[in-house]
Amino acid sequence: MNLVVYSAEDACGSNCAKFLLKQGFVERAPIETTNGKKRFWLNIDKTIGVLEASERLSVDGEYLSRLDVVKNAGLIVFPYRHRSSSNPAPVLTAHSTGNFFSSTEKGGNPRQLSRSCAGALKFVRDYFQKSPLRGYEFVFEATHHGPTSLTNPCLFIEIGPSQMQWNDLAACEYVSKLVFSLACTPVSNLRAPSAFIGFGGGHYNGFLKQVDGGKAFSFAASKHVLDELDSSLVKQMAENTLEKPVFAVIDWNGCTGEQRKKIIGLLEEQKIGWEKV
Repeated sequence: MNLVVYSAEDACGSNCAKFLLKQGFVERAPIETTNGKKRFWLNIDKTIGVLEASERLSVDGEYLSRLDVVKNAGLIVFPYRHRSSSNPAPVLTAHSTGNFFSSTEKGGNPRQLSRSCAGALKFVRDYFQKSPLRGYEFVFEATHHGPTSLTNPCLFIEIGPSQMQWNDLAACEYVSKLVFSLACTPVSNLRAPSAFIGFGGGHYNGFLKQVDGGKAFSFAASKHVLDELDSSLVKQMAENTLEKPVFAVIDWNGCTGEQRKKIIGLLEEQKIGWEKV
């Protein structure tokens, strides 16, 4: 069973869930958690579950890793809001979760990355390319925020960057259809033949536009986190990617010479092949 998790405190996720739940879902007994009872739905085939949280999932969602319904899920999809004051253009984003820092201020356990299915992220990109959301651009975001302690692959699919987009019902309906299509697909069918991890560039990983569209990416470390990298984090980027083998792509102009030297050394230490763009 794949699982969709949204939060009632998030207008975007709640709007997406309203459309999603019209696809033949039946409400079941609530799930008991340390944060109270959570509403839960199953589709008729019992292949997709929908769980309603009430917290900021990016910061306060680590408790989810203790729930059996989450532990037993094949893939966990979070429809969520995207917020940005520096990039005002409407976007649909997708990204893996992870915290490269020792601080937990922006969500996630210290220096911990989640699990990721590169094929699931590629599914989102391919879906958008085949059926674009009018007025929106697709963005593959760098890895950031929590939850990071989930033991099965997860991803966030977000609309933003402001309240206007969070309440764009046409966009939310689009995301609900995307999420449903993704959740209908078994993880075994989502697996890419290989996966890539990215280094450098901005938070919106524009360098990926220079990369062969057939490549599937799991984690991306933007230029803002490169100084935090160590062997443990690079190892997590590779080992926590569902697909094997894993290769790396370096945005050559999106990092300094010292950062490039450090990244290459860490990749060679982990015996990960790399290429530059």
